[in-house]
Amino acid sequence: MEIAHWSDKYETGFPIIDKQHQKMFALVNQLNQAMVEQADQTTLKQLLRELLNDTIEHFTLEEDLMKEHDYPSYEQHKQIHDRLTHKVRKVLHCLESNEDPTLINSELSHFLHQWLVHHIQGQDRKMIQFFRERNIGEAHALENLQTRSLQIANQE
Repeated sequence: MEIAHWSDKYETGFPIIDKQHQKMFALVNQLNQAMVEQADQTTLKQLLRELLNDTIEHFTLEEDLMKEHDYPSYEQHKQIHDRLTHKVRKVLHCLESNEDPTLINSELSHFLHQWLVHHIQGQDRKMIQFFRERNIGEAHALENLQTRSLQIANQE
């Protein structure tokens, strides 16, 4: 049962970000299907941890890009990331505590609504628009980020 359907309306125009979003959609659907099928706790925990790790990786990329290019709404965007990450951690905690599976599904649905509707279509689009207004394409943004990472690594 698919609860998160990817469509063009979620595209940001930065392929790496869109690819990460698509992967998270797929993981959310896999997790939901596993819950519907009453999969074992190990499977559910594994899927949720993968979702958490991918979410953190995705948010880190966005935050690094925002810092690199002095995005003025960085702090607000990061706070939203922190709240969304907290929601995923809360669902994982519920699962590890053997709480009611309907609560887990409710938490997941709330996360999806917040993330899909408000975050991707709102905050992420604003961030990408900021980059476009400054003629910062994905390749340029990622190249600058990679260069900065290499400089930091060489200093250590």
